[in-house]
Amino acid sequence: MRRWLKKLFGRGAPDESGSANPASDERIDEWMREAFTLHQSGKLADAEDRYRRILRARPGNVDALYLLGEIANRSGRHERAIELIGKAIAANDQVAAFHHEFGSALRANLEPMRAEQSFARAIELAPDDLQFLTSLGDLQLDLGKAAAAEQSFREVQRRLPGLLSTSVNLGSALTAQNRLDEATESLNEALKQDPFCVQALINLSVISIKRKDIPGAQRLLERAMEIDPLSFEARYNLSVVLLKQRHFTEAMRMLEDAARIRPDHPNVRYNLARVRWYRGEYAAAEQALRDVVRLAPGLIDATIDLGKVLHESGRVREALEHMRGVLHQHPGQAIAHVSFGFALEMVGEFEQAMACYEKALALDPDMVQAHLNRANLWILSGDFERGWQEYEWRVRIDELIATYQRYPMPRWDGSALAGRTLLVHAEQGLGDEIMYGSCIPGAIAQARHCVIECADRLVPIFSRSFPQATVRAVAKGDTGEWLKNVPPIDVQIPAGSLPLHLRRKAVDFPRERAYLKADPARVTQWGTRLAGLRPGLKVGLSWRGGTRLTRNLLRSIPLERLLPLLQQEGICFVSLQYGDAREELDRVIRRHGISIQHWQEAIDDYEETAALMCALDLTVSVCTAVVHLGGALGRPVWTMAPLRPEARYGVSGDTMPWYASVRMFRQPGFEDWDSVISKVARELAALAADPVLPSSPAAVTLAQ
Repeated sequence: MRRWLKKLFGRGAPDESGSANPASDERIDEWMREAFTLHQSGKLADAEDRYRRILRARPGNVDALYLLGEIANRSGRHERAIELIGKAIAANDQVAAFHHEFGSALRANLEPMRAEQSFARAIELAPDDLQFLTSLGDLQLDLGKAAAAEQSFREVQRRLPGLLSTSVNLGSALTAQNRLDEATESLNEALKQDPFCVQALINLSVISIKRKDIPGAQRLLERAMEIDPLSFEARYNLSVVLLKQRHFTEAMRMLEDAARIRPDHPNVRYNLARVRWYRGEYAAAEQALRDVVRLAPGLIDATIDLGKVLHESGRVREALEHMRGVLHQHPGQAIAHVSFGFALEMVGEFEQAMACYEKALALDPDMVQAHLNRANLWILSGDFERGWQEYEWRVRIDELIATYQRYPMPRWDGSALAGRTLLVHAEQGLGDEIMYGSCIPGAIAQARHCVIECADRLVPIFSRSFPQATVRAVAKGDTGEWLKNVPPIDVQIPAGSLPLHLRRKAVDFPRERAYLKADPARVTQWGTRLAGLRPGLKVGLSWRGGTRLTRNLLRSIPLERLLPLLQQEGICFVSLQYGDAREELDRVIRRHGISIQHWQEAIDDYEETAALMCALDLTVSVCTAVVHLGGALGRPVWTMAPLRPEARYGVSGDTMPWYASVRMFRQPGFEDWDSVISKVARELAALAADPVLPSSPAAVTLAQ
């Protein structure tokens, strides 16, 4: 019996009968001591050679099988480790260390259920070994068995109180059960023992994210990186936090650093693909996501995002079929139902889409995106009472939490505003701010005073249109300083929540044609400039709208596709297109001899845009902020809408509830812009022949 192995494994030497080589026991012991010494000193390649020599002499040597398997496991050759250690266990299944190492190899080889059984067997054979119990708890956490993991870690804590790693692990198990206060207590206990415990800081950052304290999570992770600049987990988690705040450049830098540490980590590669997607690099993002799906087929978020990339790059039918396949593979995942539902919406299958959202909420009642998609469908269909209430779920979006928590005052709940000052603060884009601005006269009528926060570009026109209110540009940085320069505020509300109290039914939408007022002097100046163009109707034109997040490819129409409009006699078109439109405008001139007037100063300054629109006879536009500005000014706007427009445009009919002067031209079928363009062209031809448009009354002016 070899005493040094007896001490290691707690057993006698194995039966090694049937040797293939007549090496003596003494020679085998000598080789084993030599191999084991090399093994312990980290000279693994040399140790492997010695173990293989032993196995050539004694193929059934259990010690060599196990130790060679251990080296294979630690070297990342997990299948080979499973084979070798499995042979050792087959020869002697009474050694706890064999089962523990076998479980570690199985876990690394993505066979968690077998690994759990192996860890349990190791504990059965050596119930006092706390490392075995800790390994089981770690695996239980990975399997989503947080309660069982907690039990394992508490048993370790009972037997050996005050162990730092156990406090950290217990905090993870409690966090996974959303017992955040208890988890925080356990992790803070770990930091008391070691203020430089990086893992405790990382785990506390996870709790901050769950509590929607994204800045707090960032501070914890930055502290962790100060302590350990090479921590993969800190870098990776910080990249996730930066992505949530849409700080793409910083997130990319963190991910690239993390990739240098662990280049094949699927989550790192996944988030690198996401950054490319957010930057609009669709081809690169698609390829990167396909690589991730191949590398980690169980990572459902990557599969879902691949479908989103297909959708945003205009391949909607392909995205729909992709999402259908995802749902087939993951019927129990709420996100799969939501993603398929959204794809169905885009092709006009609204009832099926709603059924998907209902199924998702049955699986996960707190899923924010399912609630928001359902809200938008209700608003789209005119069910405002349910829609606006459900729309309040947007304040729980991780990326927007900080936006909705900028001001400390109580939220206005719709109760009487008499004697109180209300702050209406900005959210979303220019078009949204203009649209929700239709609710401001109602709020002004109720409150003692209103303070309105809006985008810089809207301050002049909002100040002119709502003279009884205090209008200020969006607060930058410390809102405390901003608040010092406005009247004392009693209650606050984000602009997108005003309809919850003021637009709950269709009859609540005011029928006046205008609530914004352009600068009369500027209107006169633009009228003079328009008069200097060729004779005919002066029609504004905007053909691109939205961003990546608001489906710009489905909302926009290439300028040259609008030739049936542009070639109409008796019409002079004026560009209202934001962004760089020069290349498209030049191409239309070169290829078709059609000149569209474009005054960049009218695009850069919203005061000028508003005045120009008031001087035009008509505006024709895709779904973009120009529609809202024109409607709010009471000017005639013809809107070309996709089959599934944004919820504010409604799903059917020639009108939209927000603006009486806006006329809708809707796709009759998915991607059918030809029908829309033909109808608008016919209407323009008729209008040019008999240029009579409904009168545009002056904007509503509130009494001083």
